[in-house]
Amino acid sequence: MHRRKFKGLFVRSNQARKSRGASLALVAAFAGVLIVCILAAYGLSNMFGASEEARNGVDAAALNLANKCIDIKVAPQGVYGDVADTSGQISLTNINRVWGKSLLVNANVVAMQNTGQAGGLAKANGEAAFTQAQSINDDLFDALTAKTTTSALFNDLAVRRSAKMLTGSKTLVASGNEAWPTAALNRGGTSNLAISKNQIPNAANMTINPVGGYAPGYQPIEVDNKPFYFVAFPLGQTPHLVSNSVFQVNRVDTQPVGNVKNPIPNSFSAIGSVSGDQVGIGSTAFAIANPQRQYQLSIPHAYLSIQLTNIAQWIVEGKQLSETPYGLAPETQWGVKRYTLKNKSILNGYASLGNEFPVDPKTKLSPTLWKVLTGLPGDYNVVLQQMTQRLQEISPTFSQGQLADLLVQQRVVSGVTRYLIYPTYTSEDQTDPTFQIAPVNSNKLPSWMNATYVADGTEKPFSTEGPLRDIPNYDWQTIDSTADPNVNLPPPPDNGSNNHYAELTATLNWEPDSGYNQCLGQLRIAHTTKCYFAVGE
Repeated sequence: MHRRKFKGLFVRSNQARKSRGASLALVAAFAGVLIVCILAAYGLSNMFGASEEARNGVDAAALNLANKCIDIKVAPQGVYGDVADTSGQISLTNINRVWGKSLLVNANVVAMQNTGQAGGLAKANGEAAFTQAQSINDDLFDALTAKTTTSALFNDLAVRRSAKMLTGSKTLVASGNEAWPTAALNRGGTSNLAISKNQIPNAANMTINPVGGYAPGYQPIEVDNKPFYFVAFPLGQTPHLVSNSVFQVNRVDTQPVGNVKNPIPNSFSAIGSVSGDQVGIGSTAFAIANPQRQYQLSIPHAYLSIQLTNIAQWIVEGKQLSETPYGLAPETQWGVKRYTLKNKSILNGYASLGNEFPVDPKTKLSPTLWKVLTGLPGDYNVVLQQMTQRLQEISPTFSQGQLADLLVQQRVVSGVTRYLIYPTYTSEDQTDPTFQIAPVNSNKLPSWMNATYVADGTEKPFSTEGPLRDIPNYDWQTIDSTADPNVNLPPPPDNGSNNHYAELTATLNWEPDSGYNQCLGQLRIAHTTKCYFAVGE
């Protein structure tokens, strides 16, 4: 009996030991699984944390790209040095100034064509202005979209961001060998180029609808079958991130900006990944740039020319014998010397010329250009309006009153027949001009000015003043078969005779120019004094 009891106890003890062994194995297995789960959770937590760090890093680096892209610059070409920035370059900040000047030059060419005043160089100058602007645009487009450029700007900040939750604190870097897509956002919104309708000549027949006073962004304007456009920059905005959906529907490569070639983007994509052997840790971000700098549409280096020409025509018995120039002050000319008339008499003809430019008897000063322009009967306002519009292409606030003030300010200089109205600048980027007037030989002219007049328009008379008979210029004659051929002092005028008289006519001739060669137009005040002799002989 005792043996059976002991045997039973032994069996139960052995079963207990087996049960405890199984439990320990189960606990050990569970503990192992738990450790694996904890490690996996820790790993996932690190991965998620690293992914979040990567996303934040890519966002920050993309935003840095949008901020720093305005520092990518190219050299101006052709006639566009006057719209360069303070460093003499073209960037995202001032590319709209390039296209604005190109548009004005071509609008002027079209206006000249429509009024029949386009010269032989006009069409070629318009083409050159567009071609040079497109070339600058293409250079900037290539620079902004080059992977080496965008990656460098991305990495400039990305290298300071790392996935610290991964082993070894892996560095965030630009990824991908292909170029990152760019986009043209805010189409139809404001650009950073202010524009006034009075800056476009009416004869150009252009339709342009400013947005809040600014040229519309990414809405091409066609002039002479050429597309002109402006990069959109919403006013008051700073560079910021944008969503993938907004970016994708405005991509430059899939959503063209009309028929514009290589439209400069205002938005950039960026792809970054964590360096090392970690797989799948990366992110993509999108950001829009904004230089936060506005400009005015203008041709900064431009001027107007005023030319004075005085001609005396010498006419005997209805036949013009010659013509001579006369100056900007009263003078006497002996224009017909010992001319044999039909009746065999000998005629000497004289004229008192330049009396339309009298010296002020009180101040002893020569007349002003305003006096020259308005001193004879006739409508001079129409040409003043043309001149004012052209000067508004330099500054839209320029007024006809300012033009009149400049003409009043400038007196006729002895021996000088050409005068220039031009802007001066105190800013290095040629903005906010003030206007001056000076003779063409003045040492005050700015260094940028090419005063040599290279016209691409043609002249048209806009106003004719006169003729005025014997006032202010007059002539007289002597008829004597025995006249001394050495006579050089005329006798007093024979005011009672109808056999001779002088007629003064002043014509205001306006020649518009495109501004491609700096000159926007020339007013030529042409005085012609016809000196008639032996009218009744």
